[in-house]
Amino acid sequence: MKILILGGTGAMGEPLVQLLSNSDNVVFVTSRAYHENDRNINYIQGNAKDIYFLEKILNEKFDIIIDFMIYSTLEFKERVEKLLNSSKQYIFISSSSIKVFN
Repeated sequence: MKILILGGTGAMGEPLVQLLSNSDNVVFVTSRAYHENDRNINYIQGNAKDIYFLEKILNEKFDIIIDFMIYSTLEFKERVEKLLNSSKQYIFISSSSIKVFN
């Protein structure tokens, strides 16, 4: 499978990337810092919170997008359709919460 991990170098994403490095999946990980690609792990340097950077990445289609980012309600509204339309499965896991105000 082709997997994109947003926030994959943080406290929650790093163990998952390590686990996936021992699989047959092709994994892409966004990071603001430079990282060497390793086995099936491909790092994409840039800020996943930057909507233009994200849109460029999402031109590719993924089987799964796993998202560890923290968003404001407006940021999430701006991204959610793009994320859903660029993958077969979108998984959002965050150590923060999104507050929704009507």
